[in-house]
Amino acid sequence: MDIIERLTQQRERKAQLEAEIEAVDTEIRHLVRAGFAEGIRTSAMATAAGLSAPRMYQIRDGRR
Repeated sequence: MDIIERLTQQRERKAQLEAEIEAVDTEIRHLVRAGFAEGIRTSAMATAAGLSAPRMYQIRDGRR
């Protein structure tokens, strides 16, 4: 396999992984909003998600 083929494969692999990460991020945002709607403590969600409390509020409010 030559370098051009390998570069093409890696570009395609990177695009696939980025799409998977975006899907995970979307699900996390959905779960955080659902958690707020259910009254789950911000600190508990932040710990579970590995994010800060301010980030939880950003997600809740649709910022960034």
